[in-house]
Amino acid sequence: MLKNKLFMIILMMLWCFPSHAQDYFDYNAFGRLPIAHEGRIKPLSRYAELLFKQVTGNDASDDTQATAWLAMTVFDPSSAESIAQFRVANPQVLYALGLQKGLEYYDFNTLHQAFLKNKKLIASLQHIEHPTRDEQDVLELYEHASIFEQTKDALTGVLPLRVKSDTKTPLTFSDLKKNDALRILLSEKGKTNRLFRVIPQDSEWFTPWERITNGSPGTLIVNWKKTATAYIEQDAEKWSQESGRLTTLTLNQSSDETLEFRLNTERFYHAIDPFFYSFVFYLFGLVISFASKRKILTLCTYGLLGTGIVLQSLGIVARMIILQRPPVSTLYESVLCVGLMATLLFYTFAYRQNRTAFLSLSGISGVLFYGIALSLQESRDDLKVLEAVLNTRFWLATHVMAISAGYALCALTSLSAHTHLVAKVFKTRHYFTTLEFSRRLYQFSVWALLFVAGGTLLGGVWADQSWGRFWGWDPKENGALLIVLWLTWLLHAKFSKHLSLVGFHLGLAFLGIIVGLSWLGVNLLGVGLHSYGFTNSLATGFTVFCIGDILMLGLIWLKGRKNGTFTATI
Repeated sequence: MLKNKLFMIILMMLWCFPSHAQDYFDYNAFGRLPIAHEGRIKPLSRYAELLFKQVTGNDASDDTQATAWLAMTVFDPSSAESIAQFRVANPQVLYALGLQKGLEYYDFNTLHQAFLKNKKLIASLQHIEHPTRDEQDVLELYEHASIFEQTKDALTGVLPLRVKSDTKTPLTFSDLKKNDALRILLSEKGKTNRLFRVIPQDSEWFTPWERITNGSPGTLIVNWKKTATAYIEQDAEKWSQESGRLTTLTLNQSSDETLEFRLNTERFYHAIDPFFYSFVFYLFGLVISFASKRKILTLCTYGLLGTGIVLQSLGIVARMIILQRPPVSTLYESVLCVGLMATLLFYTFAYRQNRTAFLSLSGISGVLFYGIALSLQESRDDLKVLEAVLNTRFWLATHVMAISAGYALCALTSLSAHTHLVAKVFKTRHYFTTLEFSRRLYQFSVWALLFVAGGTLLGGVWADQSWGRFWGWDPKENGALLIVLWLTWLLHAKFSKHLSLVGFHLGLAFLGIIVGLSWLGVNLLGVGLHSYGFTNSLATGFTVFCIGDILMLGLIWLKGRKNGTFTATI
């Protein structure tokens, strides 16, 4: 941790040297520039944050730091490539590439030479189907260095060349003759530069080198050149004017009328971090709900939990605006959405029924689902673009939302059943032990069954339209069917008297594991059309949850039997 902080201090000091833009530069307009990256258009500041994290292994303190770093990289590449900023923590990587030991950070030039010497090693590793951890680290370092190289060379077509000139003004690529060896060399290298796509034309996005090499650079190339000149000359006023003009012209040239609004929304989304702060409010609300039943503290709990719900809702709405679709296409998004639904349902019951006991469950729901979502959040960009077969807004807004509502109602039912059983076993005089709450559990289970069954049928219709079959016994489909069968069996057994009331409540509590198997567990199989991929954190967390919940329900049953709360039969 201390080494990381020292590295950040040294890197900031390097940026403050006279050879780079001074810290009085305003990078706001430059950070608002759009860039096409990973299938969508995002702010340049966000691209800078992601690249900064890949290269240095550290998070930028804010988007301004990352944007300033990116500006130095593209406008002063010779300086950027000589700064020791690539973090290599694995000693096996140092040994494999023949790098000097005892250092934690290496400059691009050193890494570039090491990769040139180990071409055969890199080529062989790229063909390994299941690489080891050390081999993955070598490949990741090579990938990050390649991305950095593409970025630092993105504007070499408009930057001054380090060659002797008869004129006072430095030569650029456009000043070289067509048969000049340097021009031919730069052109060949520029043709492979496809990452820094910042120039729109109709619905397409191009890199500066693509526009230069096809013979029609356009006005934006001229503006990029003026912005680069302002940076190199260290003219802060001119930099602000030219970067602002470049951003305006780029947005005006794009055919997407909502682009600027989406870019500003994304910058706002990352600036306020709504999901983390909603978790903070949920946590404080939960603590206060247990602390006292005084009216003033109850009002504080309402306020804290309500603020958390508003923040989480804002985060989800922001993701909808940015991605232009319902926010339920990945596990991470679905957990956030289901968590909001469950938390809001508990909060609504507390307010409408004047039952403050539901406030604690609302706080527990908010904290629990945030923890699950955090374990699923990707270290890079979690705003993912859907595959073509899934990018259907109608079905995302019907099938997926219906299933998500069903999951939320299942979570509501399971958590309420847990609370009822615990309160009953410890013989507390509480609303959770009343017959009214028992009837409420029955209502929750019926609504959960309705939404899960309806969502599953809608999913079958979507599958028939997308894949040509209504049902294919896919693991995810089987999981949804398992929830329907479990709830149907519980309700039928309750009516037919094959289950006592206690057995019915234990079955509802166990519903949490059933939903977990259907919703999260099937991804651990790594097969099926609905699989989002295996992750160690998901496997560990889900295993701990299942074992812990089974032990908890077993202990509740044993204690209930021992103190006479439960009868001998379920």
